[in-house]
Amino acid sequence: MRRIREVLNRALEASKSQVKTKWFHNVLRTVAAPERVHGQIEERRKKRKRETGLTLSDVPAFKAMMQDDSVANVLRDVTENVRSSFEEMVKRRRLAEKLNRLDKLVHEQPKLKGTSKRCPPTLKDVPENILRIERMKKKNTDLERLEMLLKKEEERRRLLEKDLAKEKEIAENCINTLKTYSEKVKAAHDIATQQGTSMQSNLSKH
Repeated sequence: MRRIREVLNRALEASKSQVKTKWFHNVLRTVAAPERVHGQIEERRKKRKRETGLTLSDVPAFKAMMQDDSVANVLRDVTENVRSSFEEMVKRRRLAEKLNRLDKLVHEQPKLKGTSKRCPPTLKDVPENILRIERMKKKNTDLERLEMLLKKEEERRRLLEKDLAKEKEIAENCINTLKTYSEKVKAAHDIATQQGTSMQSNLSKH
């Protein structure tokens, strides 16, 4: 309960620090002054504001309320009202009693072996079994992660083998093409050689 009150106090202080007096002045400048308070406004101000219209910032009583001290008093009253409402709610719902009972239940639980944590109040199993279950959960998580990595590597290997097979096929096609061209060149060379020999023989006879 003490911690909750500390949080409430910090929240209220943070809210107060964010409130600026100029915000109130801006609000007063946007709200039209009711007819019943026009009598409190100086005549020269009425003449000056005849076209734009009178606002609460033109009323001396409202303007006096927007001094730093007055704003601080308003914030103090709001803060006290919030604290009072909070304490009424705590009392009506018996929060302090419930939280104290919960703290007592937590502190009565044995500590988990090898840690500074305590067993949950509703715990039915012994701490050793809880630790064993937690270790098994971590191991299962690691196993799932490793299986996922293995699956990715197998997929990568399959793609590499597929690419390698394509490259091998291309290489074989290139070898076969070169072999075909080589055979054609050799055949042409043989024919040319035979023709050259035949021509030399004919020339020798003549």
